[in-house]
Amino acid sequence: GRRGRLTTVPGASALHAALCARRASDGRCSFPISVTLTSNLRCNGPQECGAGRVRVVKIRDPVANVTKFYTHVPIPCVRLTFFDEGRLLRRQAGRAQCADPKTVVGSPVCCNSTDLTRSVQRFGSECLFAAEVTDYATAEARCKKLSLSVCSSALRDRATFNNTCAEEVYMWTSAPCTTQIQIYPAGEIGIVDPNATQFFTVTKNSLNNVFRPRWDKNRHPTAVKNQCPAGCGFESTSDGPTCLCNITVTSSPIFHSIVEDLGPINGTAAIGAIASRAFIAPKPSLFNAGTYTICHKCECKDLKDVTVWLHSSDLNGNLSEKTIFELPPYRTGGRIRYLFNRVSTVKVGDSYSFRNPPHFAPLLGEQVDVNRDYLNDNLWTYKAEHEVEALLEHLFEHHNTGIFVAYRLIQSMVTSNPSPRYLRSVVSAFRNGRYGNVQFSNKYGDLAATVFAILMDREARTPLLEADPTFGMLRDPLIKLYHLMRSLEYKSPKGREVALNNMIGRIGVQPIRASSVFGFYLPGYQPSGAVNEAGLVSPQAQIFTTPNILGFLNGATSLVDNGLTNCNDGFGVSQSRAGCSLAAADGELMYNPPPNATAAQIVDELDLLLTSRRLNITTRNYFAKEYERSLNTSRSSVTALKTLIKLFLPAWSSTPPISIFQRVTFVKHQLL
Repeated sequence: GRRGRLTTVPGASALHAALCARRASDGRCSFPISVTLTSNLRCNGPQECGAGRVRVVKIRDPVANVTKFYTHVPIPCVRLTFFDEGRLLRRQAGRAQCADPKTVVGSPVCCNSTDLTRSVQRFGSECLFAAEVTDYATAEARCKKLSLSVCSSALRDRATFNNTCAEEVYMWTSAPCTTQIQIYPAGEIGIVDPNATQFFTVTKNSLNNVFRPRWDKNRHPTAVKNQCPAGCGFESTSDGPTCLCNITVTSSPIFHSIVEDLGPINGTAAIGAIASRAFIAPKPSLFNAGTYTICHKCECKDLKDVTVWLHSSDLNGNLSEKTIFELPPYRTGGRIRYLFNRVSTVKVGDSYSFRNPPHFAPLLGEQVDVNRDYLNDNLWTYKAEHEVEALLEHLFEHHNTGIFVAYRLIQSMVTSNPSPRYLRSVVSAFRNGRYGNVQFSNKYGDLAATVFAILMDREARTPLLEADPTFGMLRDPLIKLYHLMRSLEYKSPKGREVALNNMIGRIGVQPIRASSVFGFYLPGYQPSGAVNEAGLVSPQAQIFTTPNILGFLNGATSLVDNGLTNCNDGFGVSQSRAGCSLAAADGELMYNPPPNATAAQIVDELDLLLTSRRLNITTRNYFAKEYERSLNTSRSSVTALKTLIKLFLPAWSSTPPISIFQRVTFVKHQLL
């Protein structure tokens, strides 16, 4: 037989009402795809009120005689990795692991006190529904209520629906257990569970499944001449000498009184209280009524940006581990933070310790080694999502993120070497969601405000800087090509999308072809020569190799002469049997100058379209003469126009463009 799912009672259960979402028109359940609970619900009956971990809820609609099942996705929550006074979980002989008895990870199983090795198999009330797991205290209480005891580590029976909540689950036993850590030469540690089955490779020793904890004073045990400190044993591995150490875990308040300096809360309090964007009410209110109250003492009211929530056990207003600090968002528009006044420390021997690290993914006591619909790893997907979300939030709100984004955007849009003042101005817009008196979202991470600040800053708009050879940037060749095509009105008579062939091999850049997440060039790249000697950077210069430069000029020239084809090293993919001609092209540049325009006027318009009128007078006069010479020679305005456009190609590789007649000497960059 099998145990049933957790089943709510229609008409009596608030949970049933929320998930059913009955329609007013016919009284039937609408069964929403997902339901987010925005407040605590009153439980109904012993199954709901006594439930351990709930994964699936059964909802029956008595009106329509339809049954649906909902999967419970808990609010994001981490667990501390290490613990004291562990209890052994057992599935069958030879399959065990150590677990924190305070966590909801094991299924209850009960034995007669006369024989703690044989479980009672009678579908008893030690389980309230199928696949339920509880903490150790709940399992012990349920067994005691049945006049039974928690089984010993010598339990001989495997987990089935007869003696526990499901088949092949790990069950609580009364046996104590401990865990260890393996410390590698550089201070990384591996979690070691001596009780664990061989299939749990994450918690086996010498497998180099490691991470680096926050060692106190950056000191950690090391093996010297095959000897380790007291409490540790030496173990040689392929990754070097290691120390296999016993640990103890202690927990204590960070602050004991309101009169203490609470300024370091952000740096010392690292254990979050219950929190979720789904809940609107203050997070301490998620506990039972009366558990938490706001401190209204004068000392509390005087605290800046800190609300103190006192636990009912906090005597005389003193602070305990259960006290919660409510802090404002770390970044403008972020989420309010709730932190326990608690620090958990893992001690190694007499001289070493580190902060107990949190984790989302299953670790000690949460491993599975069978594949069942109620046990497979897919059930932990939400924990992986929560961990990714936490990482993204950490990276997004990191102090360097605004600088990182602003610096790279400025380098891509204005200049490779922005001044510190310019960078600070753009970072401020990113963090505050506004620029000067111009309001945007007023929230952290506002890209509209960021781009506005980049383009409206005086460093981006002052014409005087055009004369500074250290100002500006080399243009990305692909963006330059798109600029050419848009400004000169590229069109495809056949209505085809733009298809470019092997751009990575021709100009060094191609969509979705970057060799790494860092793109095609590095923001700090310094080409050898004057730029390097002046202490400047030129990111795009990393791909400005001779083959790439010639590849762009050849492809752009082919585009002007033949349209978008592969003729004469063109960027296109098409070529007709008739040879290189516009008739064979996927598209062509359709730009025509104004009727009766003079050579100077045509040069002026192309200067506006392609270089934002940055050409100096000497270059403009030269281009105008070359246009007239080509027109007189070919007797064709089309040929003359193509000649003129091709002259613009090399003069337009940087902003501002360097005159083809001007020799530039770089000087040390003077910061504004």
